[in-house]
Amino acid sequence: MRAAIVIVLALVSGPALAAPDARTLRYDLRAGDHLVYRIIVTREVRSADESLRTRLTFDAHVVATAERDGLLRVGFQRDRTSAEVLSHRDRGRDRTAEERPRFAQRLARRPSWSAEGNAVGRDGWGWLPWSAVRETGGEVVPSLRELPALPRDAVDARARWQGDDDLGVVFRLAGVETRGSESCARVEGSDERGGLASGEPGASIRFWHCDSGLVARLEAEARYLAPPGQQIHEQVEIEHVERRRGESLRAWLGDPAVRRGALASLLASDLPPDGVDGSELHALLAADDAALQRQVLAVLHRHRLTAPSPARLAELQRSGDPGVRALSARLAAPAAVPDPRLAALARTVREGGLVPDWRCGEDAGWPSRALSAQRFPGHVPGDLRRRMTTPGFEGRRYVVHVPEEYRGDEPFPLLIALGGGPGRSTQTAQAASEAARSRGVLIVYPEAYGYWWEPTPTASVPALVREVLALFNVDPDRVSLTGSSNGGTGAFLYATLWTHRLAAAAPLMGAGTAMFEREPPALANLARLPMLFVHGADDQVIPARATLDTVAAIRRVAKDAPLEHEILKGRGHDLFLGTDDGRTFAFVEGRRRDPFPRDVILHTRSLDFARAYWLEVIEKDGGMAEVAAAIADGAIRITTRRVRRVRLLLRRELVPPGPLVVHVNGKEAWRGDVGEDCRLLQESWRAAADPFLAHSFAVDVPVPR
Repeated sequence: MRAAIVIVLALVSGPALAAPDARTLRYDLRAGDHLVYRIIVTREVRSADESLRTRLTFDAHVVATAERDGLLRVGFQRDRTSAEVLSHRDRGRDRTAEERPRFAQRLARRPSWSAEGNAVGRDGWGWLPWSAVRETGGEVVPSLRELPALPRDAVDARARWQGDDDLGVVFRLAGVETRGSESCARVEGSDERGGLASGEPGASIRFWHCDSGLVARLEAEARYLAPPGQQIHEQVEIEHVERRRGESLRAWLGDPAVRRGALASLLASDLPPDGVDGSELHALLAADDAALQRQVLAVLHRHRLTAPSPARLAELQRSGDPGVRALSARLAAPAAVPDPRLAALARTVREGGLVPDWRCGEDAGWPSRALSAQRFPGHVPGDLRRRMTTPGFEGRRYVVHVPEEYRGDEPFPLLIALGGGPGRSTQTAQAASEAARSRGVLIVYPEAYGYWWEPTPTASVPALVREVLALFNVDPDRVSLTGSSNGGTGAFLYATLWTHRLAAAAPLMGAGTAMFEREPPALANLARLPMLFVHGADDQVIPARATLDTVAAIRRVAKDAPLEHEILKGRGHDLFLGTDDGRTFAFVEGRRRDPFPRDVILHTRSLDFARAYWLEVIEKDGGMAEVAAAIADGAIRITTRRVRRVRLLLRRELVPPGPLVVHVNGKEAWRGDVGEDCRLLQESWRAAADPFLAHSFAVDVPVPR
């Protein structure tokens, strides 16, 4: 599980070139342009016993559908045209002929195309996140595009710059050479450590930007490690074939080779479609293609265009695809009228301001209505590569899956998915992409950079959850957690650390308590959390006994905990989000957290994870601190062990304003009036990124000695 990708950048040598003068590299691209490319991806996967070498070819179409403020709305569609097994050797024997039908069968389970959209400047930099899931898997292809990012300033041979890929490539202007009839700047990506030329893990990229204002060719090569014990060698070639100018959106929507890319561009744009109306999009719904129907319905929904007829929507709501059903139901529903007062409150708090004249105590039901009134910016649908901005974790990679029906004006459920192996976000998102596509759930895939239970990822994941809650319209009562293998172990641990954030958890083939024998997790915290444990009966990496022992351990501490577990016959270490036959999605769907429980249990070794709902430990002795608290009849009764001081984070949903008495270990520890501080309520909402975890009154209560 410790295997990790290692990217070392190698300089690819080439012929002697003219020394370049300072150049400003830009794309000659305008609305109505249609670019055609050919992509070839050659991949070799090696392990101790076997090697498999394959080659995939794609036709790629890039269309610029609109322009505003110097940004082009660009759509990309890449269609697979051929796939072949070049060689396959297993334990020294040639198995190429036997592998070809198996390879074709595996490909048949995946889409033969990919599409994405973005807002792109003439320097090639995307203003929106790029997709982590492309026309083929792997770590390299998602970082390569037909319009690679160019240096933002003029460069000469001394300049160095980084692109917007995830490979950490540092580029330089290597020289100027002639390709055909054009003068082209040759750009190479490398670092000084080398490695690729000697067969070690590493990567290199080079491309030629020509006087035509386009990249004529891009070449990339990489070697990297992947579990279990595999080395992958990838080579990618992108060749420009043709440029067409002055085409129209109407023509692109009528062309199967480019319509998915055009629709992806519309989904990435805040501009309404130019030159077509809703009725022209409605015609595309007649295709027997659920993915295309979802794209069309998403464009109608996002841009609030004319919906199809009630009869057509009723037909679509009987589709076998859940995404088609969900989108058509949204289009059929009457438009909600938001409460402008609550919407203004939510926006002001989210942006860091305060609303001093807001009477926070006038309505105990305000959090749910405020959530429904929130308006977040729309995000490109798909599996998007992003980086954290939280201080201390800046730059950590993650991927977020945005469903096609997400528009930013309705709170969506969120699933946190921790990857297996080294816990890489791109790999985890790619494996789950097809299963996630029609689920209507926001999914965040963090990056472990190692084991999930190590200190840095353990601290970074809750920070990332707060970041995602602030970026997206998430229903904080519908946040769930899952993970596989390394990630399944992490999901089990995190469920014990911040149960109050979760509606459910589903660890898959994790090590559970077996990983934490020296310092067992706080199993008592799981007393009210719905959990599903799944394991393969034939798992040779983490035996199924790990799950059985973990479930038994939780039952000993919390016999009524809402646990389920499945040991699947005939399955090994192959259960991931996307290969678990839908068990995880089915389990978490519809689960809701109770944000205001009257009874709370909190066990913790660390003050970094010392909160459960409205109770917080702020001073403790060594070892595991234990607290149980209950609200009833105008009083709070608390029992503690190894605790010196607790903090109560209260609001009117828990206790009404007025007198309150607090008993700790059978003794009166505090008596007074519970007030309401509206400013505190707003500040704590912003800090937690969750209105249900906000409080309008706080009191520190010492434990009597």
